[in-house]
Amino acid sequence: MLNLQHLEQLIVFSQEGTLSKAAEILLISQPSLTRNMQMLEDELGVTLFERRKNKLSFTETGHQTVKLTKKISETKTKISR
Repeated sequence: MLNLQHLEQLIVFSQEGTLSKAAEILLISQPSLTRNMQMLEDELGVTLFERRKNKLSFTETGHQTVKLTKKISETKTKISR
């Protein structure tokens, strides 16, 4: 089952640019955020990130997932008003 919290964390990571900054804002540890992003990839069955030594960047699929997640989040906010 898709974890919506992981999608929200994905948005924060995309806004902050680094896992350490995103983890700080989310008030969780960086290793926890890393695990959550790996779990999100597993849940979706796609590769969202290119992993290099000390660097995590979005794949094209990752960029598209962030865009879609933001649209869903905006829609959810409008509906709940």
